Amino acid sequence: MKVLYLGPSIYLPKHASFKDCSSGFDMMVYDIIENISNDPDNNVIVLTLKLTEEFEHKKITFLSHTKKDIIRNIKFKNVIEAVKSFFIFKQPFSERVKTAVYHLNIGYIEKVIKLQKPDIIHIHGITKDAISQFNTCLKTGVPFIVTLHGLIGLSDTIKIPDFYKKLEYKLLKKAAQNNVPVTVISQGMINRISEKYNLSTDNIHLISNGVKINKVDKTNTIDIKKEYNINDSKKIILCIGSVTENKNQLQIVDAVELLPDEIKNKFLILIIGSDMLDGALEKRISEKKLDDYIKYAGFIEKNMIWNYYEQGDYVLLASKNEGFGLSIAEGFFHGLPTITFSDLDAIPDLYNEKVMMLAYDRTTESLTNAINQAISKNWDKEYIKQYACKFSYNNMIRKYQQLYDLLVNK
Repeated sequence: MKVLYLGPSIYLPKHASFKDCSSGFDMMVYDIIENISNDPDNNVIVLTLKLTEEFEHKKITFLSHTKKDIIRNIKFKNVIEAVKSFFIFKQPFSERVKTAVYHLNIGYIEKVIKLQKPDIIHIHGITKDAISQFNTCLKTGVPFIVTLHGLIGLSDTIKIPDFYKKLEYKLLKKAAQNNVPVTVISQGMINRISEKYNLSTDNIHLISNGVKINKVDKTNTIDIKKEYNINDSKKIILCIGSVTENKNQLQIVDAVELLPDEIKNKFLILIIGSDMLDGALEKRISEKKLDDYIKYAGFIEKNMIWNYYEQGDYVLLASKNEGFGLSIAEGFFHGLPTITFSDLDAIPDLYNEKVMMLAYDRTTESLTNAINQAISKNWDKEYIKQYACKFSYNNMIRKYQQLYDLLVNK
């Protein structure tokens, strides 16, 4: 089966075109593509928005996407749509230019589909060019699916222009009208699409994110407690994810401040991820004199992160909006219980009182209480590791492959 993946970016840090692509979305998309490509019956090709020459990576072909490719394949209808989008949509000038370029790019996408003749197309994410990609795939008649790794249109904390948030509803509505399969990563996402958008979910499939349940590569080993000068008696709480308003690490700082010293002295929180708040997190930690209890570790490469899970004791996720929460499942794999809020989309899929401690409202006091309860409870690490098997990569990839087969063999 020949599978064409369309998406904005992907995690491939050793390649110059993708060196800045390190989000959880980028990593998950790569993992899905890599695992699908491992099936000898599949031929996987990828086209992202990043400009790059054609190259091979493992069993994956990354197609050429250069300025010449775009310019040589511009069609008159693409120019008309680009001009329309530039003047019609009320958005900042730079965003209007980007949207226009995405319309000009459609000619090349059409050429790729025509030349490559994929059996199925898989679009990842509702991004700035999503509607134009969606419409192009509809016209080709090639079976395709769209995977949403989270809902952006219903969140006030995801900082993108409102214009793009509105695209989410438009695309979901169009997918429902045309019975285009949409996959989501949690039951909560399905519930919100039905309740908040008032759309049919008959075309929506639940495929939860997966975690690698296999032997980790231990060639890159570090002693976390030695690295961060952590007392042996202290528990390590991991907070993994880009430092953003939506990931809500600032509220974690406020929650720790409310704990009595005898509780704070029992743990250290390591916050791991790229800083998107211009130093506001470290400033907050310093202002509240919590440096002995919270440390910002910065971005950690994927091949090193297993050290933190293996030597950690808990996972803490305080996101305001989260489609799944991959660090939760990854923590389960290593036997770590999670502290998080009860209203996250994936709680119906992930929750078990033996693996998770919930804060039942969004107040800082509730989060403080959940942290306190979690570190005071005895957890069964082996039970949590077994529970993690529900979220294995094998289950996730099998479900994607089954959906591909269903659509191709219709």
